[in-house]
Amino acid sequence: MRNNFQVSYVKDVVHKTFKDLQVSSKKAKLISFLALLNSYVSNSSLLGSVCESFLQSKDPLHGSKPLEEQMNPYSDLLICFTNSEKTERVISAHKMIAIQCCEELETKQRSRSKITKDLLSSLFVKEMDADNLLMRDIQDMLVRRQKSTKFSQLIEYIRWCERHNDKCIEILTTAAVLFEKNAVLAQALARFYYIIEKNFPKAIEWAERAKKTAGNNSFVADTLGQVYKNQMRSKRKPDLSPDELDEFLKVAEKAIGAFREEQDLANKEGPVDLANQWTRKRPMIYNTSGFFGELEVAGCVHSFHNRSFLPTLKGRVKKVFDFYETYLTYSKPNQMKEEKDYIPKSVSGCFLKYTSSECDGHVEPKAEDERVDQKRKYLETQKAASFPGLLHRLCERRDPDTMENIYQSWQYIYNSRKKTKEDKLNFILANIVLNCINPESGNITEPTVLEGILTDVLQDEEEDKPQTSAEMYFLALLLLWPQEGTESYVKQIWKCFGNQYENYLRSRFIVPHFFLGQSSGLNRVVHKSKIDTCFAHFSEIINQPWQSGKVWKNNKVKNLLRRVEGRTEGHKVFAQCGNVKIRVQPANREDIRRDDKVSFFLGFTIKGPVAYDIQY
Repeated sequence: MRNNFQVSYVKDVVHKTFKDLQVSSKKAKLISFLALLNSYVSNSSLLGSVCESFLQSKDPLHGSKPLEEQMNPYSDLLICFTNSEKTERVISAHKMIAIQCCEELETKQRSRSKITKDLLSSLFVKEMDADNLLMRDIQDMLVRRQKSTKFSQLIEYIRWCERHNDKCIEILTTAAVLFEKNAVLAQALARFYYIIEKNFPKAIEWAERAKKTAGNNSFVADTLGQVYKNQMRSKRKPDLSPDELDEFLKVAEKAIGAFREEQDLANKEGPVDLANQWTRKRPMIYNTSGFFGELEVAGCVHSFHNRSFLPTLKGRVKKVFDFYETYLTYSKPNQMKEEKDYIPKSVSGCFLKYTSSECDGHVEPKAEDERVDQKRKYLETQKAASFPGLLHRLCERRDPDTMENIYQSWQYIYNSRKKTKEDKLNFILANIVLNCINPESGNITEPTVLEGILTDVLQDEEEDKPQTSAEMYFLALLLLWPQEGTESYVKQIWKCFGNQYENYLRSRFIVPHFFLGQSSGLNRVVHKSKIDTCFAHFSEIINQPWQSGKVWKNNKVKNLLRRVEGRTEGHKVFAQCGNVKIRVQPANREDIRRDDKVSFFLGFTIKGPVAYDIQY
């Protein structure tokens, strides 16, 4: 420590300490286990009592010597301590020391793979029922991977530095059999078989075993779909014979079946269902891999233009696209991180494959129903056939001419005899979107007319009592704020969000698409992208001003948005608009310091109104 743990110093200390090390001795093995564990899992440790049993050094007359004394001359490389549960444990003195011990042991023909195999067959594992911490640490060492790697650091090391795929398989197989109740190890073995070995039968065997062990865990079930998807890709080539095409499609169907089952599991499970007794964290996220996997398979199949299979996939592709359109438009990764680029691109690309061929602009339909269908197909190709699709147009900031065409299509559908409640809502939103993109357009419907359309929809909803939608109340808050009845709209949108979206948007950041502006009419509806343009000259990532709160200090933003008066009461925030008192959610709960008068900027999300920059 006096030398700041410089590598050269640590290397010299370990080298001198290991000078006379007998690698087959109990002491050497114990040091090697601790070194291996602490090299790959921080703060991993062994039970002191099991270490003493392993050393088998108990004196029948005088009892055991302290472990540090038993481990001389290597005791300086380890630390004995008592944890919070009053249990004596042993740990490597420092991670740098542990790593150097592993390197020194390699010079004595004790490779990491040998140490791992010895550990898995040792007394420590045989008595593992009494040591859940070691269970967790071994799993982490063999399974936990970094974002840039396909496998754990240890498995990657054995694979690349020791040049032994067979040893990786041997270790993972031993661990998966030894810990038969642990699905994650079987899952890792399945991944190694299909990614590295391209041995799909073995990969399927272990993926099914992991799935059976894990019960209803969708993340484990995903592996089987991934195996089939990769097996399908391995059979893909430009000129398939009829038999080869038949086999290709059979595997594709198995992949789609596995991914759909994964989707069902994801819909049923909550954070508690995802708990694993050996993991450090309980994942809160909703698993979308099954949806993306199905789209990948559908996109691959489409390239073969197999007419018998494609019609059955078209409806599913539309359903999965609708899911992702909602998922990616209404929410973003938590902490406002950027979405992975390949997801929206892949989703959009696959959807357009299945829809673009249907929109033939050269054929002029005669009947109104046919013309409406043509408009809907056009809107699909423009990805503006739904409420979230229209919102996404604003995020993309596409050209005004295209938006005019989209608006006119929605106007035609709205004026048709067979318009639905959703069509009315989408027509209202199309007006708002067009006004944000091209406020000078002569096609925009008067705000009072739009309010009348919305009021009729709200009244019909009240009379018929069908299942309500968050989108309807989103528009009600946007256009009618803060009229009488707004309080009930807030309660309804909370309820609708809980029923429609809360399950799969959990842990995600719910996007504020619009803010209350200084102007009147539709111009008082300010889209988030307009606020972003106030920071266009910054070299920093556009999300940073939002995360830091800097966005609210910008004078352009202050002049653009209207501050709303309100109060904080019992850690709750209310907007006070005359005699109307409306509860809103705080964007940052830490902004609530006491019960008093406040002011804030008002944002609108699919979950309801949100108070930003709360000031006393």
